[in-house]
Amino acid sequence: MNKEDILDVNKLFGYSIGFNPHINSVRFGWNYNPKNDKIDLFSYIYEGGARKFEFIKSVNFNHKYYLSIDKEKDYFSFHINDGIDIFGSKVKSNLDFEIGFSLWPYFGG
Repeated sequence: MNKEDILDVNKLFGYSIGFNPHINSVRFGWNYNPKNDKIDLFSYIYEGGARKFEFIKSVNFNHKYYLSIDKEKDYFSFHINDGIDIFGSKVKSNLDFEIGFSLWPYFGG
């Protein structure tokens, strides 16, 4: 594996707002963290063509998690539920839904 690739934040799922996900979209991102042998989860947003991602939480392999993204007033809320606890993160955003489509896994930054 190329050392540069391990730093990429891959896209897990989310949705576009409009027709170009590189302009406006919101998703969960992830990458493998070899330091702790876990998967790091991120919020991953394109807003007006500017990309931003923020670390949310490290999760274990071989465990089931339920992930969801909700739009609330002026932010997106990212939820990670491990069946016992719910962990959340909020990202401020001015994006509003009009039309868009679901986005599925994509590997690479």
